[in-house]
Amino acid sequence: MKLIDGKAYAQALLEKLHELNTVFIAKHGRAPKLNIVRINDDFGSIVYTENKINKAKTIDLEASIIELPKDIDQASAIESICVMNQDPSVDGIIIQLPLPNHLDK
Repeated sequence: MKLIDGKAYAQALLEKLHELNTVFIAKHGRAPKLNIVRINDDFGSIVYTENKINKAKTIDLEASIIELPKDIDQASAIESICVMNQDPSVDGIIIQLPLPNHLDK
């Protein structure tokens, strides 16, 4: 069995991502942007998404939490995500789980 040092691997990955973001910034004149969509008030999810924001800052990645109401209907949630997807300044979108029970992931 081979042991993997997860912390060292994660640090190496973050360093590589930082390098890639530096190249992106030089090419596009802006940092890459990630929207994290949260449709819940789950404490663990809140902490997890805040940690994602903090980690993004360390690698020159612009990240935002987009909070949608937890009672949003499926069509409105999809429409909100489609609007973000059409925004040329947004390079990635993450839908944070868990979703409310009435939404189909």
